[in-house]
Amino acid sequence: MELLDGNSVTLDEFGTFSVSAATDKAVTNPDEIRSASIYVKNVNFIPSPRLMKRMETARFERKTK
Repeated sequence: MELLDGNSVTLDEFGTFSVSAATDKAVTNPDEIRSASIYVKNVNFIPSPRLMKRMETARFERKTK
């Protein structure tokens, strides 16, 4: 529920999840922005430095059908 409350969520040694918000394109004046015109645009992920370091040794293979 942390993401729903606008908080970031960090999973140790994995990374951090957060949400980005946007408003309806119909709203052009900042004074007209209301909660009903705001929506979650995306869920973002930032990998931890440790995960990124481990990914340096990742190997990938093409899977044939």
